Amino acid sequence: LRYLTRVEQYFIWAQIAGFVAMCFSLTAWQLKKQEHILMCYVPSSFFWSIQFYLLGSFNGALFCLLCIFKDSALIKSPEKYLKYKTDLRVINSNLWP
Repeated sequence: LRYLTRVEQYFIWAQIAGFVAMCFSLTAWQLKKQEHILMCYVPSSFFWSIQFYLLGSFNGALFCLLCIFKDSALIKSPEKYLKYKTDLRVINSNLWP
């Protein structure tokens, strides 16, 4: 890494952070319990925010940091608030184009 420019070094580290974040995200899809899924989303969002920061997208990094706080709060919330149910009446209504 010594012979690369500073921008190239940031890009390589950003790609590594993105790969780690993607691994956490794909692992979350394999889990069954809502709490475990959220526990995978927290480090995933952290590594996504690092990647966005290194690539110069500060809005994306800020959004991912906010997702960390959201997911951390949902991990501690009661089980009844973690279950996402889809109401078919809303899907079949005129709200959707």
